[in-house]
Amino acid sequence: MSIQTTDAIASVTCVFALSLLGARYIPFGAELLDDGAPTVKHFARTVETTTLHTMPGILIDQYWSPKHRPALPDRGTFQGFESDNDVCWLSPTSGTSGTPKYLEISVALLFGRLTTISADYTASPTRLMMLFHSSSRPFIIRAIAAICAGHVLVDTKNREFLESADVNFLCGSPQQLLLWLNDLPLHRKIPNVQVSGARLEVNAVQELLKSFDSVEDVYGSNETIKAHVNQYSHTANGATVKRGMNSPTSVQIVDENDKVVAIGQQGIVRVKTANMVFGYLDDTDATKACFNDGWFYPGDIAKWEADAFLNVIGRSGEIINVEGQKILMTDIDAGLLTATGVVAASSFAFSHPNNPTPIAACIVLEADAIQDETTEISWKNCVASIGPRAAPGLILVIKDQPLTPDGLLQRKRTKQVFLDTLSSSDQIILNTHLFRFEVDYAS
Repeated sequence: MSIQTTDAIASVTCVFALSLLGARYIPFGAELLDDGAPTVKHFARTVETTTLHTMPGILIDQYWSPKHRPALPDRGTFQGFESDNDVCWLSPTSGTSGTPKYLEISVALLFGRLTTISADYTASPTRLMMLFHSSSRPFIIRAIAAICAGHVLVDTKNREFLESADVNFLCGSPQQLLLWLNDLPLHRKIPNVQVSGARLEVNAVQELLKSFDSVEDVYGSNETIKAHVNQYSHTANGATVKRGMNSPTSVQIVDENDKVVAIGQQGIVRVKTANMVFGYLDDTDATKACFNDGWFYPGDIAKWEADAFLNVIGRSGEIINVEGQKILMTDIDAGLLTATGVVAASSFAFSHPNNPTPIAACIVLEADAIQDETTEISWKNCVASIGPRAAPGLILVIKDQPLTPDGLLQRKRTKQVFLDTLSSSDQIILNTHLFRFEVDYAS
């Protein structure tokens, strides 16, 4: 069963109810309608959501309340799951590069993951707020872990309510957190924020440290859950301290022959944890590509630095070759984001006669930003950061950046927004929102 909702209470309640019934749960996503996705027998949705016309739905409305239902006779005990090996969740990967793959999570594996996550909640009690969508995988696993461990889930995005509820732990993706803060630090610092799902840039760390005493950058995936944590904090004199935190897991950086490389040397990441899976549901090719000899290969490029700090440089699939120079698209994004007024950026390959470089990008601006000036500064900063040949020749200003329910950037969807705009918009709109940049190499 899958639940389409923006209501945290409905989401968490349904997950617990399914466990009591011994029914499998799968986080909601429109991709469940695609060919090759797991078959879902029942979809439920709450009243604020929009019906997907091909999805048979069970409406959860006010008539589910005991106020509107006659007293029911005792139905007896709930059967639950018969064995610890029974599959209780079908859990998707983030799907940042396309259709997500799915993992089978057993009762025993889920219990191990909940125990691991609940160890993060050190305050007594932890009062947890999340920016993740309430039907997303990272929201559900953290919420269930908090409730089972006796902590408090604060259901809000409102700053004033956050402070009155004494929130002391906040979770979200880098994009979600920066958009939520919007360059306005919280009135009172919160002890801890946990960031996950995407590369955390230096400028984002400094912005977060204005509102949080400690920033924990969690490295992991749904295949392994938490594998490593980088922690950032300020000293008494305001200097930024970064270090790796001890974790009962194993992360290695290896070369193409699976030989461990030295500290400071860039290589391929592989991960092994106590709560990992060892393959994907009905996807033998993807399993062979990502799992080998008990290790998971997430496709990331990284290196170890001093104090066990894991520097994740980017994903191998996000490297573009520009005139023999290998450029990480995340570096292009980071260059664009350094301009004041740019709140989100996503670059992608786009070779076209009208594009001076083989790269284009979409950016999102603050509401009061001057569009042409901010875009030009963003491009110039990118040129200064990675060079003129790797900077995007075309930049489109869009209203919103496509994100997964986990709060992660969807580069392919952003590119599709770019292509759709080019093909369907009139010239006035393109003249207003599309900017072309070219360096005069002869000057």
